[in-house]
Amino acid sequence: MNKVSNLSLEDEKNYLKKLDNSTTYTDGSLKYTEIIKITPLLVFIAGIVPPLAGSILSISIALLFHNDDISNYNWQCGRALLPSLSRIINLPLERAFWQILILMHVPLRFLEICVQTERYARFENVIKGKSKLHFLLIKVYTISGLIELVFI
Repeated sequence: MNKVSNLSLEDEKNYLKKLDNSTTYTDGSLKYTEIIKITPLLVFIAGIVPPLAGSILSISIALLFHNDDISNYNWQCGRALLPSLSRIINLPLERAFWQILILMHVPLRFLEICVQTERYARFENVIKGKSKLHFLLIKVYTISGLIELVFI
């Protein structure tokens, strides 16, 4: 790997440079305008809050209104005193809240899969190797992530 001080002019063509104003960047031949800036913390919060709120809301509603349906039932191992999340989200009211809030984070999961795939592909270019295993793992990650989103 090259040290930063030993980079040639060809390596510098791959980087975006900020122009005078704060929203325009260039790579030497094209100009890019930043329309919206999304921080990683905002994406993380928007991806975590809906599923967390969905599970907390479903559990709360089930404990308040459907306590008899979710606890103290006979199971294969005996009487179940604690409710399970799978039993809670199978109730009609709780299922609606759960599915709506889970589906709210799917676009961010799609964005995350796209960004991570691009990041892993750039990592391959940094090490200057064209490993077939690395290429295969990138494809497996992308395809399995997209299939997971389809079946949510």
